[in-house]
Amino acid sequence: MPVDKHQQSLVKLVDLFIDLESSLETYYELCAKIFPDEKFAWFGIATQEGIHAKIFKKIKEHIIQDPERWTAGKYNFEALETMVNSVHEKLSAIKVKDYISQDVVNFARDVESSLVEADMANAFVSESGEYRIVIKKILEETYEHKEFMTRFLDSR
Repeated sequence: MPVDKHQQSLVKLVDLFIDLESSLETYYELCAKIFPDEKFAWFGIATQEGIHAKIFKKIKEHIIQDPERWTAGKYNFEALETMVNSVHEKLSAIKVKDYISQDVVNFARDVESSLVEADMANAFVSESGEYRIVIKKILEETYEHKEFMTRFLDSR
């Protein structure tokens, strides 16, 4: 594959991750408003999602600077795209107050439990050991988010 096409496909994939993580940041900020008694936990999760988006922005910079050192892994691009679209739809519904509180958390837990999130480490292959380290951090935090949401739902 020519470098331009190769780089374009990698950038398209990383842009979806940036969109997903940024959208989840907004989603959890809205959760903090919906569930004010637990707002600090929701804002904490939102902050982590914002950091995840920044990590993917850094990955994008590395891809643009040196695309030959990156390849797309075995990852379902269409599933990621569908997930991003689903988060956008849920955000739109929440913004117009068209939601059921428990469903808001169920959706978030489903996102955090999804194969899209769990398989994130396989999205890219890089010679950079740093990539594996930051992805491992994201995956650990994603697991913590899912555990919080499970406990949150169990307490209701």
